[in-house]
Amino acid sequence: WFEIKKTKIRIPNLPGNKNLKILHLSDLHLSEAVSIDHIDHALAEGFQMQPHACVITGDFITDQPSDEQLLALTQCLAKYAKKAPIFACPGNHDGGDWAGKNGGFTNTEKLQRVFKSSKVRLLVNQRINIYLNGMTISITEHNGPVTEGVARRNGVTDSIDAPDHPNAPPDLGIARDRHPAE
Repeated sequence: WFEIKKTKIRIPNLPGNKNLKILHLSDLHLSEAVSIDHIDHALAEGFQMQPHACVITGDFITDQPSDEQLLALTQCLAKYAKKAPIFACPGNHDGGDWAGKNGGFTNTEKLQRVFKSSKVRLLVNQRINIYLNGMTISITEHNGPVTEGVARRNGVTDSIDAPDHPNAPPDLGIARDRHPAE
């Protein structure tokens, strides 16, 4: 169900000889087939590498997890959010038109409550600057078709272009665009 890959990626404009460790997880799919214990194990393995930050790209859930499962997900994410900042962007299973037509939630409200309660920063079509390992880094979540719908519902209509001025902080772009057409 899960594998660990270590990949070195060059980030333009990274100051000095500094390094960043970013843990990227995707497609957790909390469900009857994937328990919270599986997800906790994946996070524990990743956090053993002591990342400066964690980025989780959807899908967090499959179908409609029970309130008990969502509470367990909240507690699990909160445990790791105390160790390093966690950023998230939703996938097609996490709520919306496609999910609703395929047995999931019709919106992301329940998952948004999970993120808020667990101190996970949900990024939807936006850029934020954060301070990691002694430097400012820009994280951009680009609006794919799933996040475009969430962005429209949240009143965000502008797309985000990468900063082009020479003093812009290094940008770590995240996108979630792999899903069936809605």
